[in-house]
Amino acid sequence: MDHSRVQGRLTWPLFLAAMAVGLLCAGLSLAEDPPLTRDVPIEEFQNRGEVPSYDFDAPPQGLIRSIQFAEGFEEEMGFRRSHEMVPVRPTEVFRPDSPAVFIVFQTHQHYESYQIFGRCYPEHVEGLDPKRVVAQDVMYMALEDESGYLKLSPPSRRLETRQV
Repeated sequence: MDHSRVQGRLTWPLFLAAMAVGLLCAGLSLAEDPPLTRDVPIEEFQNRGEVPSYDFDAPPQGLIRSIQFAEGFEEEMGFRRSHEMVPVRPTEVFRPDSPAVFIVFQTHQHYESYQIFGRCYPEHVEGLDPKRVVAQDVMYMALEDESGYLKLSPPSRRLETRQV
């Protein structure tokens, strides 16, 4: 048997074994345990701050760019060929015989579809539970939508008040 052939057969397994040991040692040296931290009280761990109270008179923040109450709305073609909802006769005060209250809103750009809910509760109505929903609507906002509306219609029947 040729001496160079025997040496070639032994060289590759030794080379591969040396590479495996080298990679194993390098991997062990790179994977160090993270340092231990001291025990901290749960209050310090949670980082609780003061939760600010919600200001209902503040301008919209977050996803909503603007909100307007109106007696109606129109759909216009936007500059990006999108459908934009525009309030018609915006107002803050509605007559009791108004057919509906429209809430027209614009949103910032978003990357997920979602739903916007609107609910109407009685405010300072003697004999009505203030937690009772009087009217509600929901709108599904698709990815391309940047405006929308909610329509809150008056109840179809007269609301019964409690006798106090």
